[in-house]
Amino acid sequence: MKKPKNPTLWWYEDRQQWVADLTEPDSGKRRRWYSHTGDERRAQQLFHLYLARLYGAAVHQSPDNLTVGQLAEMWFDWNEANRAPNTGRSRRVYLRWLLDRYADLYVGELSMTHIERVKAAKRRSNLARSVNHFVNAVKGLFFWAVRQGLLEDNPMRHLSRVPREAPRRRAQSAEALALALPAADKHPPLGDFMRLMLFTGMRAGEAAGVRWADYDPKRGTVYVERHKTVGYAGKPKLLPLSSHAQAIIERQPRHGRHVWAREDGSRITANALYQRLKRLRDAEDVSAEARAALRQMDFHAMRHTFASRLGAANVHPKVAMNLLGHQTPLMTLYYTDLDEEQMRAAAEKAGG
Repeated sequence: MKKPKNPTLWWYEDRQQWVADLTEPDSGKRRRWYSHTGDERRAQQLFHLYLARLYGAAVHQSPDNLTVGQLAEMWFDWNEANRAPNTGRSRRVYLRWLLDRYADLYVGELSMTHIERVKAAKRRSNLARSVNHFVNAVKGLFFWAVRQGLLEDNPMRHLSRVPREAPRRRAQSAEALALALPAADKHPPLGDFMRLMLFTGMRAGEAAGVRWADYDPKRGTVYVERHKTVGYAGKPKLLPLSSHAQAIIERQPRHGRHVWAREDGSRITANALYQRLKRLRDAEDVSAEARAALRQMDFHAMRHTFASRLGAANVHPKVAMNLLGHQTPLMTLYYTDLDEEQMRAAAEKAGG
């Protein structure tokens, strides 16, 4: 079946109607569609319904002889014809969970019990967020089928999302770092790269972009291109370095313009370093304890840890905000995680 090339409506002044030019799926012949209304929104709705019937070969089948796989393919075709490119990519990914099991099941036989089985199976190895994306895709599929007149009722309208996990602590403990960083040192410069983020609070892209020309060893500073902060994005900002951060930069070999570079002088990107971290999580030469710590850790966790250490040291919020490159102190507070010892000490002070 030949797919349409995103046909769009245009206003035909002589007829005072909305019109679209499209191609027949079987013969490839061009045809013109005219609306029955001058209202653009209503014409768009009618046109979507027409496209679903034109490009869906099984549109006139009843739910009893229309399979879930056929219905999903019709929806994919409709999204490709009527939505921006790549809009339906995530829907296709998550609906694959359903199609892997029940693609050949008739729509009339599919019940919420089948969906709950998929949810339970996928929940064991996926985050709640991913399972909820699946739920949204299923509900969207059947909601679309009702709107297109393929189904009289939506059997998935009461399908529920799974509860989200409690936000996990992003800041890393000293014990976890003591396990993870030595393991990362076996794949240089991964260990030092993580330490630089830990001692400066830089984002991964900012740390990977540091050049030797940006580093001033006499002043103990480095110019950093802020990537996300409103007002600083793309603009270099002077960042003071601790003695530990300076030592990390100083011991890197000078292979190119960037601090993190290969022997041929090419830059090592943050993504390349993160791929090393992902491989390290399953490396056989790493202890089970270190692998467990690494699986709970990513580059951005170093930034959270730095922010939490600033909070534990009672650093003024304005100072912490500038070190982290935040626009407001509120975002800095969001990055600051409190541990049990800090809360117990505060409770002792309050209790006299």
